[in-house]
This record gives sequence, structure tokens and C-alpha cells, in this order.
Amino acid sequence: VAVAYAEDYGAGSTLQNITVTNSTIRSTVSDVRIWSQHSRRSHVGAVSGQVWGNKVSGLTTSNNIVQNLNYQSTGANESPTGGIIGASVGQMALFSSTDDSVTVFAADATAGGVVGDVWSDSITDIDVTRPNVLAVSRYEALAGGAIGYVSGYGVSHVRVVDGVVTARPPFPEVQRAGWFQAGGALAETDYGNYAVDIDVSGTAVRSEGRSFVNAGGVIGYGNDDTTSLLTSNATVQAVSSGDDYSEVSAGGLVGFKGGDLFGYTPVITSSYATGTATAWSDDTGAQVWVGGLIGWLFGGVENSYSTGDASATSIGPAGIAEAGGLVGASQRVTIDRSYSTGAATVLTTSGDDTTGGLVGTVYSPGAVTQSYWNSTTSGQAVSDGGTALTTAQMTDSTSFSGWNVVDGWQAQTDTGTLSLPTSPYWGQCDVNSGLPFLLWEFNVSPCAAPPPPPPPTYPPSNPRDVVGTAGDESAFVAWTPPVSSGSFPVTTYQVMSTPDGKGCLTTAPTVSCEINGLTDGMAYTFRVRALNGAGWGP
Repeated sequence: VAVAYAEDYGAGSTLQNITVTNSTIRSTVSDVRIWSQHSRRSHVGAVSGQVWGNKVSGLTTSNNIVQNLNYQSTGANESPTGGIIGASVGQMALFSSTDDSVTVFAADATAGGVVGDVWSDSITDIDVTRPNVLAVSRYEALAGGAIGYVSGYGVSHVRVVDGVVTARPPFPEVQRAGWFQAGGALAETDYGNYAVDIDVSGTAVRSEGRSFVNAGGVIGYGNDDTTSLLTSNATVQAVSSGDDYSEVSAGGLVGFKGGDLFGYTPVITSSYATGTATAWSDDTGAQVWVGGLIGWLFGGVENSYSTGDASATSIGPAGIAEAGGLVGASQRVTIDRSYSTGAATVLTTSGDDTTGGLVGTVYSPGAVTQSYWNSTTSGQAVSDGGTALTTAQMTDSTSFSGWNVVDGWQAQTDTGTLSLPTSPYWGQCDVNSGLPFLLWEFNVSPCAAPPPPPPPTYPPSNPRDVVGTAGDESAFVAWTPPVSSGSFPVTTYQVMSTPDGKGCLTTAPTVSCEINGLTDGMAYTFRVRALNGAGWGP
């Protein structure tokens, strides 16, 4: 361990430019205690278990095994574990992790590919490649491809590639009702934060447990103030089994989006998901919500889309399943200028299920405006809000009323310290050639350049040295081929007389012909022209 514990309350102190590779870092805490509520916390990271009050930057790890095994069954035994830092308070930036494995077993288990817990301040510029993150607990497990838990100013500029992220109970032990969250980038985000510019690709996300189980391509459980520029193609699963009642949600981008603790309704803006989302439960009274973008939504969505399939299953005797191409279920919500194309399916044994092309259920109050779903690809003709369009209509920019869709692409302007995009948000290459896309997705135009105009073509030049020889009521005309055949070979010659308009045609390369039916004693003039694929020449 490079730094076991770093603390500084002064200004300007830094922890920076540290690299840890090919190491095994393990903390083991037994369940032996001096008195009944005696508890021991364990914070573990490849660089530092805990950083308190420092400015941290330039930390790099690769090929490390980080394990935090805290076997205390009662008491406060927080066990944040990260591929780089276990828990932190302070500004953090420029972290890189490659092929690190992070595992935590504890009553309160939090694991992140880079940081377990971020308690305050901001963290930015994180690259995580092939993380393997596992949080195991009977009570509370949080697993994030980059960060387990965020309760600070926020997170920005994060990339997670080809990860495996899992939150689950121990096997084969029977877990108790609890809190299980998994996110491709962030397992759980708390109130007052921002999550901006986060991309998750090629990652498998799974949350399994009981009571409250959520999984999302970027965020498992989110209560962010500002959420924008999120993208994911992750495969997302949430599973709950063996409980009387549970709430289970999965979303291609966010599993469960909460809010209203302080009277606000947070909005997800200018984001998209393309991966599949699935949630399943056999709990007696399970409520299962799945959306191509968000499973359960409290707040709003605007200028966003999803293209992945959403599937919800609740086979308990009193279960409910709700699925939508964009949002499974929502409350006190506004969905505006958004669309979905994926298939939404549900299964319950109780029959209490709702499926929507765009939204499964909007619990009042709520409004869905200027939003659409593809009725052809989704297999759904109905939705609790939104307008159905065919595939052809989805590729026609005139179908998206009020969107201000740019014809083609242009660089998108932004505003504020977080560089949030401003209108216009959408572009579309050409009518009937593709779906609308968010302008910020591309640094250069994704639209195919128009084909170049065909090169000009030219007919032959004029034949030369035309000679006419008089005969009896006839004339024999001969000539020399043109100097230039033009863009194509000469195929035909035509001879015309003046007066009378008598003439003849020859096939190249013949350069002579006889014209009959003339009047003896009359003066004639003969003209010859050549033909190629571009037309007649002079």
C-alpha cells in the first residue's frame, strides 16, 4: 500500500503522481469484539485506504487485486473499497485504472473501480478499463465501475470500458432485506450532486439481493441535481428473490432516479442508452420497473433517447411489472423531446402489469410532451404518454414537432462551468436516412458526404477533310476522323446534304458513304458529324 491514510486540513496540500501495479492489497477484519457494539471500519485502496482533506491527482493503477473482508456482523463497519482509494474527502482528478479487481465483503459493502466512497468535493477525469468490481453483503452492497457512493459536489468526465460490476448477497447464505445498487459507473449518488459527461461501454452490470435492488448502465440509484451527457451500451440486470415485498428496477442508463427530498425534481438531459435492461423477481409483492433509459423515474427527462430493449418480470402472487421503451414507471415527472425504439415486454402471474412503447406508467401528476416511440420496432401500439411513429416517420425530421432538428450536423454550443449543451440539441442526416441524434455525440459530422457530381462528358470534335465526288444522281463522300473522340469512342458518322437533306449513316471506323437520289447539274454541300456516348459533335 503506497499510502495507508492521508490527512491534511491545510490549504494546497497534494497527493499526486503515484503508480501501483501488479500488487495484492488485502484487509481482513474478524468478527471478534471487545464489547457488543464494538465496530471496526476498514477502508482499502491500492494507493490509499482513505484520503482526508487533500487535493489528489495523477494516480494510476493496473493489474492489482484489492480485497476488503470485514466479517463483523453488527455495529458500524463501513468498508469502502476502491481500485485506487477507499474513501476520500477532497478534490480529485486524473485517475486511471486498468485491469484492477476490487472485492469487498461487509455488512456495509461499497466498491468502486477507482474510489469506494466520495464524501465531499468533486472528482473528475477518470478512465477505467476492464474493471472487475464486486460488493457482497447481507444488508447493503454498492458496486460501481468507477465509484461506489458519491456525496459531494459531483462527478464529471468519466469513462468505463469493458467492465464487470456486481452487487449481491453472499452465497449460499440467506440474505436479509437490504439495499443493493450497481451502476456501470456510479452505484449510488446522493442529493445535491452533479453527474456530467459519463460514458460506459462494453460493461455488464448486475444487482442481486432483496428489498430494494437497482441496476443502471451508468447509475444504479441516483439523486443528482444535474444529470447530463450520460451514455451507456451496458447490459443491465436487477434480480430479487425470496422476500415478501421488494422494489426492483433496471434501466439502460439509470436504475432508480429519485428526488424530492428537498422539494426539487431533478432532470436528466441530453443523454442516451443503447444497451438492454432486464429485471426479475419472484418476491410475493415485488414491484418491478424497467426502462430502456430509466427503470423508475422521479423528476424529468428531456432531449434524451434509448434504443435498447426493456424486460420486466414479477412472478410473485401479488407482483407488479411495468416496462417502457424509455421509462418503466414515473411519478411527478415531465418527459419532453425524447424518444425510444426498443421493445418493451412484461410478465406477471398476477396480471398486474403495464407495458408502454415509451412509458409503462405515469403516476400523477406527470406530463409527456413532444416525445415519441417507434411502434414498429417496439412491438407496442400503446403508451402512457407519447406519440407512436412508424420507422419511416422516425427518420423524417418533420415528425418531431418543436424539436428544432438541425439538417445534418453542427457543433453544439454549451454554457456554464459544467459545459451543459444548449439548444439546438438534435441533428438528423437526411430525411429517411436515420434517427435523430444528439449533436454533442459527434465532434465532426456523422452524415455521409454527398456524392461528388459526375465528371463532365464531351462529344467528339468535328470530322476533317471532307471530300465529295460527283456521280450520276449521286455523290461519294469521304472524310478523316475527328482529332478528338471526346469522352467516349466514336460509334457513328452522319452525312447530310444541302439542299434536299439527303444523307447516310455509317458505323465507325468506316469514314465514307455514297448518297443517292440527287439531281444532276445541281450544286450540293455535304456536312459530316460524329457520335459518341455524350452525343453528336459539331
